[in-house]
Amino acid sequence: PASTSAGEVGMYGGTVFFHLFPELASPVPVFSTFLEGALHCCEVARSHPSYATAHFHESFDPVDAETGAPHGYFNMGLYACAPGDLWRDFQDLHECLDLGHANQEHHPLPCKEVACMPGPRSAIADAPHGTVRYAETDAVVLVAVRRGHCLNLGAWGLWSGADAGHEATGGVAATIAASNWSADASSGALDQSGAAGVQRQGTFLGATLHECVDEGSMYSHVVRIELGAASAAAVESTVKAARAAAGEGAVVHSYRCAYNIEKTGTPAGALPAVREMARRRAESQDDTRTRLAKDGTSGAI
Repeated sequence: PASTSAGEVGMYGGTVFFHLFPELASPVPVFSTFLEGALHCCEVARSHPSYATAHFHESFDPVDAETGAPHGYFNMGLYACAPGDLWRDFQDLHECLDLGHANQEHHPLPCKEVACMPGPRSAIADAPHGTVRYAETDAVVLVAVRRGHCLNLGAWGLWSGADAGHEATGGVAATIAASNWSADASSGALDQSGAAGVQRQGTFLGATLHECVDEGSMYSHVVRIELGAASAAAVESTVKAARAAAGEGAVVHSYRCAYNIEKTGTPAGALPAVREMARRRAESQDDTRTRLAKDGTSGAI
């Protein structure tokens, strides 16, 4: 499918901050678990003057996160400032990352959007600032390539697996009118339902190429592929294509968004407990529906 790479035209104008975690060791002595330290950093980041939202992802296969497998999580934050100003505007952010990820290899990558598909504008460029949310049911593939790679950036859809993901998921999920986004707090997804002329086909939501502005970073480019409510087979096909083409040392992994962390609201450290309570409540409601169905009765739960 066609993509666009028109510099800043049609791209998100702020910083897309990716944080990669090849090690999920406990950042002792201050924090007892990886997740405790990582979510502490997310909470401190909220105080950045340009902070909009963050989106903390866990592995598509939750066992990877639970067992501490490399790259079991990654975080993506959106900031209104230019990537080169991220650290300068809030020095505490860099310090808290060192504390929250002590004894770990980790890679903070301040990036700018440089291309998207299907285009001509990236999804977050059209979303009201600070309202971006992602559904936990949607699959995401992240591809990070090492600095000094010899890949053709003009063919990023091919080597990142984005083209393969587009095909595996049956095509684009919807075409939408510009500036018609709203945040759906109930589902956690970017709500496109009010857009005129929506045409629903496959589940593919789009992909974006990012360039890291920190020349000392290990990774120079990051691609985030949104596959929507795709099948496990489609996710696996996308990952396989990227691993075959992205080159030696590339990070290629599939995820879901576990936590949308807005500027205000529930403390980041409490989000796992809130999520667990919601899961148990849903299970209880499912059990009640099953029991009522067996009894031949119905009623509101």
